[in-house]
Amino acid sequence: MSVHISNIEYRAVIKFFTRKGLNATEISKELDDVYKDSAPSYRTVAKWVAEIKDPKRGFEDAPRTGRPSTTITDENIEAVERIVMNDRQISVHRVSDELGIPKTSVHEIMNIHLGMKKVCTLWVPKLLTPLQRANRMDCGQELLEESEADSSNFFGRVVTDDECWVYHYDPLTQMEAKVWKKPDEQRPTRPRRQRSAGKLMMIIFWDKYGILLIDYLPHGTTVNGSYYASTIERLRSAILEKRRGKVSRGRAHSS
Repeated sequence: MSVHISNIEYRAVIKFFTRKGLNATEISKELDDVYKDSAPSYRTVAKWVAEIKDPKRGFEDAPRTGRPSTTITDENIEAVERIVMNDRQISVHRVSDELGIPKTSVHEIMNIHLGMKKVCTLWVPKLLTPLQRANRMDCGQELLEESEADSSNFFGRVVTDDECWVYHYDPLTQMEAKVWKKPDEQRPTRPRRQRSAGKLMMIIFWDKYGILLIDYLPHGTTVNGSYYASTIERLRSAILEKRRGKVSRGRAHSS
């Protein structure tokens, strides 16, 4: 869990480590181990180490003419939001480095000013386009009308098929899958198929009683009209074997 402390407290810790003889890299690692994402960036730590070595400097910021007293400005808030919305998996550390502001400020902007928090994305089988969703609605409506016209026999005459890529991939860890979201947004989703190292096309046919045929596309083969016609012939043989009488009566429909 991240711990938020003030810049003065950070400088006190850094001064302690500096007096022990640690360099900026070692101090930054110690802070990251303890304070996690809320720790200041290495660049900030290195700057403070250099200032602390000056015996005339204290813990407070030196006055800077013409510069804001805080990094939490409207400009930085807009910049953080723009960066996060372009890459929802970006880390606080990267945002801090890109804008040149402390990670504590980035945390405060995200949590307080933008109301954002990091959550795990939801698994969904597929991410459909609006056109694909509309086509599914049309097909569903057509099938509904046919079922109402012949409700007693409709489902027994329907054979459905679908094509699916079977992927080999390394799934994201829970930490890698986290993205930033706003309070009024739904939890983002991601498809199961990611970073494929290999894949195989599978065509499956089934009716209301169960699976009729599973066909695996040979490597290097394209699903064209000729290949699909040969698959339908194999499907017919499967129906003759598993659903006796369905084909002979001429009542089998496919969709």
